[in-house]
Amino acid sequence: MAFETDMALAENFRQVEVKNTNLTAAEVAARYQRRALFAHQNNGRVADAHIAALTAMQVPRATASIDEKSYGAALGAVIADIATLVADGATPTQAHVSTLNTDWVTLKKHVVDLRHYTASAHSAVDSNIATLVADGASPTQAHVTTLNTNWATHLAALI
Repeated sequence: MAFETDMALAENFRQVEVKNTNLTAAEVAARYQRRALFAHQNNGRVADAHIAALTAMQVPRATASIDEKSYGAALGAVIADIATLVADGATPTQAHVSTLNTDWVTLKKHVVDLRHYTASAHSAVDSNIATLVADGASPTQAHVTTLNTNWATHLAALI
């Protein structure tokens, strides 16, 4: 994407998020600065002003930019992975669990410190996936069902 397109995307998200009552003004401002930071970094432009703005806001990991395209791809992958495990029914496969685990690790990089979410729901999904991984060669349908329920809760709160 061109710089102008990336900046327009940052502004479009800002306009939508300003109306979201679940986000504070500080969250909206920080998210805009992180998207603008991405626009600059993605297009080889100096991003010092956005890093300084994030630092002034005392935003953790001020150099972490928000890349909506990569986030969307990672989120879509996890959604598809969980749907595949649910579709497996009584015999979820270890390969599907491994794929989910890999995609979950990628998604977490786009969520933790960058998105608004319910920590308990995020932790529950993280724990559910760890349980499925620990199941090894025989993941259980009950564990998949629990994951699916907790994922729905997490997804509903993820902004």
